[in-house]
Amino acid sequence: MRASFGVTLLTTALLTMSAAAQTTFEKDGNIFFTDATGQTKQLTSSGKDAAPTLSPDKKYVTFIRTLDGPKIWTGRDDAYPQEIWIISSDGRGARRLVASPTKPGQESSLASFSNPQFAFDGRSVFFMTNCAAVSNCIYNVDVTTGRVKPLGGGNMLDVIHEGNCRGCLIVIKHKYFLAGGSYDWYWLLTSNGMEIDPIVDYSENAETELQRFKAETCQFRAPRDCRPHAVRSRHK
Repeated sequence: MRASFGVTLLTTALLTMSAAAQTTFEKDGNIFFTDATGQTKQLTSSGKDAAPTLSPDKKYVTFIRTLDGPKIWTGRDDAYPQEIWIISSDGRGARRLVASPTKPGQESSLASFSNPQFAFDGRSVFFMTNCAAVSNCIYNVDVTTGRVKPLGGGNMLDVIHEGNCRGCLIVIKHKYFLAGGSYDWYWLLTSNGMEIDPIVDYSENAETELQRFKAETCQFRAPRDCRPHAVRSRHK
């Protein structure tokens, strides 16, 4: 019985290690995926792809594709048109989720994409764009319908996938004092961009405080707080 139990534990450990090895990466503008057996497969061949992110269930990859063509004014700078794509980790079913406008001289905040991340349930993808002098814009796109939803400003994006804060976002918000001047704080947001609570000010020690927040504070927060219709925080 003990031998059987030991074998079971060893098998579980090996399976866990194998599952953790699944990764996606970019090389020479193309996207690759390494599966649980260590086999690597090339998913794209455009030479224009970057920023791949793996879905929580390891079945899909989202990435950014930069196109040739006239640049777009984003509100901060000129940027080449881009697209956000999704593809199965086996290389099938590639399709475009979001596209920048391509008309010459057009202005749009849907350009200069960065930091695509799957929602914790894999049903949508969050991403950022350059849209203003002091702040990026955060968007969410439904992977089934392609519906794009703006979520407001933010200069950093972290989608929480574990714990009681699962589904929430951590974002740096640029805000202004009533008496003049501005400040930057990390905020906890619902999945539709509503502010729940400030976390910590933007400083050298912020990363340590963020890790403590995820490990400790989120353990005492109700999961429902991170749903789209959570009550807006009283903090401003």
